[in-house]
Amino acid sequence: MKRHVLSSNSLFGEAVHTRDAGLNGQLEDVLLDIENARIAYAVISFDGLHGDGQGKRLIVVPWEVLHMDLSQGGDGIILDADRERLLAAPAFDRANLPNFADPQFASGLYRHYGIPPYWERGSGATPPPARH
Repeated sequence: MKRHVLSSNSLFGEAVHTRDAGLNGQLEDVLLDIENARIAYAVISFDGLHGDGQGKRLIVVPWEVLHMDLSQGGDGIILDADRERLLAAPAFDRANLPNFADPQFASGLYRHYGIPPYWERGSGATPPPARH
């Protein structure tokens, strides 16, 4: 099995496609859970996501809903969510980002995408600590 190890910088700005090809965005950032030594979330930008004229909006998704097709001619980054789920997700702009370490935010985000949070899967990981 071939392993892929990439610099996060090489992924920033890469196109992100929903599995139903309903929306296309760009990977803007990854958020690290330092205490558990893992990538917690990806930040993806979409232009005009809610049709509200607000321009670029940011969606935060659990890292587990992204899949990479790195094969020659592959699709790149695939977001395992359809258009409707993304439209129902909270969107942010850079001036109004949520507290990503808030356990309630984290649990709600994972619930929205229909997967259990990684700290509830018996991995020994702990929820992100609340920061003030």
